[in-house]
Amino acid sequence: MSGAGSARPFDAAGRAASLADLGRDPVDVLVIGGGITGAGVALEAARRGHGVGLVEARDFGAGTSSRSSKLIHGGIRYLAQGEVGLVREALRERSRLRREFPEMVEPISFLLPIPRNLKDAVLLKAGLTTYDLLARGGGFPRHRRIGVEAARRMAPALRRSDIRGAWVYWDAQTDDARLTLAVIRRAAARGALAANHAEVVVTRSVAAGWEVDVRDTLSGARITARCRWLVNAAGVWADSVEALAGRSPRTHLRPSKGVHLTFSRADLPVDTALVFPVGDGRVLFAIPWHGHVVVGTTDTDYGGDIAAPACEPAEAADVLAAVNRFFGLALNPGAVLSRWAGVRPLIATGRQAATKDLSRKPFIEMDERGLLTVTGGKLTTFMAMAEAAVDRLPAPAGAAGGPGVGLAPTREALVAADPALAARLSERHPYTLADIALACDAEMALELDDALNRRLRLAFLDVGAALEAAPAAAAVMAARLGWRDTEARLQGYRELLAREFGAAADRPLPGALLSAGRR
Repeated sequence: MSGAGSARPFDAAGRAASLADLGRDPVDVLVIGGGITGAGVALEAARRGHGVGLVEARDFGAGTSSRSSKLIHGGIRYLAQGEVGLVREALRERSRLRREFPEMVEPISFLLPIPRNLKDAVLLKAGLTTYDLLARGGGFPRHRRIGVEAARRMAPALRRSDIRGAWVYWDAQTDDARLTLAVIRRAAARGALAANHAEVVVTRSVAAGWEVDVRDTLSGARITARCRWLVNAAGVWADSVEALAGRSPRTHLRPSKGVHLTFSRADLPVDTALVFPVGDGRVLFAIPWHGHVVVGTTDTDYGGDIAAPACEPAEAADVLAAVNRFFGLALNPGAVLSRWAGVRPLIATGRQAATKDLSRKPFIEMDERGLLTVTGGKLTTFMAMAEAAVDRLPAPAGAAGGPGVGLAPTREALVAADPALAARLSERHPYTLADIALACDAEMALELDDALNRRLRLAFLDVGAALEAAPAAAAVMAARLGWRDTEARLQGYRELLAREFGAAADRPLPGALLSAGRR
């Protein structure tokens, strides 16, 4: 079994070729799930010479892997839970990801205001010292104490906040959806056959491994893929995949919901990440991200639709009240540019603990039929999880070989070929039509939310800008992808923004731009 693909672009045509190859030739490993966990497994398996396929029912990173706090970190709060080993591993992985993805993982300083309660201050100081010791040699600075005015220069929003100084410590930041895409592209460059919008509908355990029926959700066409080992890396859907594979779920997932709000820097001037108390023992992060400030996250049990989690108005009001209370502000709901939620695939431990106290350790198990389930864990440790998972597989008989991704077009080349692509998508953001073209031509964006939400991040930054950009983006995508139902796609996208990002449900698409979607 090889499954290695010949050189092909990472676009709609490349996706179609990958699905055709999967339907024709068996692979060693078929990964179900195109989030960061599945991406890591696909890359690690391809690196070791396995023939690899990866299918994702929606878009790469469409679930939890685009809805995190965008941090690559050790998780200092887990020290209080006694998870020293987990923190040590996460800090080691933080340094590894910084080395391996330097363009995607960047150091960021954190301000931690010093509590007025002496006992709390002593405990936090001890935690920071332990954090430094565990990270020793990882290339990040040690924590230090600064005064009130120095803290306010780093985070001007603290001007009206009552603090007695702060500690500065360091972690790292990423763009989670784009990191996931980068990992999958690396796997494809090693021959992995990757396809988004490809849903597994039936699995059959056979003598040679597995037969898996996959439906192209865009065309309705079906293929049957064959593999020796089937990897369940479906995150919060892992239980469903286990059931689809004909066994009682053993992962015992306990989904946890985390919500975030996005503000402009003008309304919440923060130039460095900041940790601040909510007032009931919880803390929130305020994190600069692409010229905006993201505030989150919560950690609560979730029993809703895992495919479409949303930050409800009451949750948004709770976070906004915490921001106003700590910073001494009077921001109203109109200051929230976007609100969004993600669902973490936490593993139930059998004890009645709050989700925030559940371990972030992964669940990795291979059954006798060759079903390898990998879930839980955290963004920071995805490569360590992938290595541990692929360790369960026998070494391949021979190298898969062969690059799977051709040279990608550049933004500049696209504009040179078609100067009209230099036009701005939205007055609120610097993205252009060329960015949409690049998402289609080199990043396998096939739907509006693929391009605007995950390749360009607009919905996460400013839902109004995403609405404004949608018609012009749709015109570019329709021309490249051959859409015949552009108006219906625009309407569906508007409904998605209302449902998942807090856009006004009755807000129409901008009339001046709507005509662009009809060209």
